[in-house]
Amino acid sequence: MFVLWAVNYWLQYKSKKKKWYLPLAGAVLYVAIVFIVLGYVTPFLRALLIK
Repeated sequence: MFVLWAVNYWLQYKSKKKKWYLPLAGAVLYVAIVFIVLGYVTPFLRALLIK
C-alpha cells in the first residue's frame, strides 16, 4: 500500500498541470484501492493460509 501511495504522489509531482483536483482524485483512488484490498483480497488470502 505504501508503494501505491508513493507512486501516486510521485506521478502527481511530476505532472506539469498544477490543478487542485489531481491530489484529491489520487487520494480518493488510493482509499478505494485500500478498501478493495482489505475487503476482498485479504479474506481470500486468509482463507488460503488458514486451511
